[in-house]
Amino acid sequence: MNEPSWLQLSDAVQRWVTALGIIAGGIWAAYRFGIRREKESALAMDLAYSTVAQGDGDHLLFCDVIITNCGKVRISAIGEDAPVYSDKLERLAYAADLLLRRLPSDLPRNTPIGWFGDTAGESPRPDDIELNLLEAFESGSEMDFWMEPGEAYHLGRGAVVAPGLYLALVSFVGSRTGEFWRRLFLIQVPGRVHESAPSAQVSGRAPG
Repeated sequence: MNEPSWLQLSDAVQRWVTALGIIAGGIWAAYRFGIRREKESALAMDLAYSTVAQGDGDHLLFCDVIITNCGKVRISAIGEDAPVYSDKLERLAYAADLLLRRLPSDLPRNTPIGWFGDTAGESPRPDDIELNLLEAFESGSEMDFWMEPGEAYHLGRGAVVAPGLYLALVSFVGSRTGEFWRRLFLIQVPGRVHESAPSAQVSGRAPG
């Protein structure tokens, strides 16, 4: 027995509504993950520091590096053994890497200041100080560090250094292809505390 015409029409309308819903969902997903790039990871960096006088004119420099996951996806640190990154210009030993380099005190006027020069393989230089910001999150060769969207971490390390001006290069290498962030800071030793911009949300997990 044939179905009533109104029932056939209802089934057709339901199929069309379902199809339109799937199409609309696909367009919305493409908009979110394509145009708005919600699948892309994003990391913000800041640095605060303080200095304390030591004997023989040296100073203890303590750096507080703040990293914030300001994207919509989870970020994990790469778990490879050192070096975690290398090319013709540089080598990074750690997933969250802090390099300190003292600037010469006799730089002439109008000298450009930057981390990389014209000499290949110069980073780190023999007299650079390289610090592992994720040491507390490592167990042997295993790395256990990740950040959910909106999380911020304070990663602190220190070193005893001579007075002067220093460049501080902070780098973070993520576990996904192309996840690489860095920022360059200027530090004065001895110097006043550099106040970092407040984070909108500060949270995190205990290591281990």
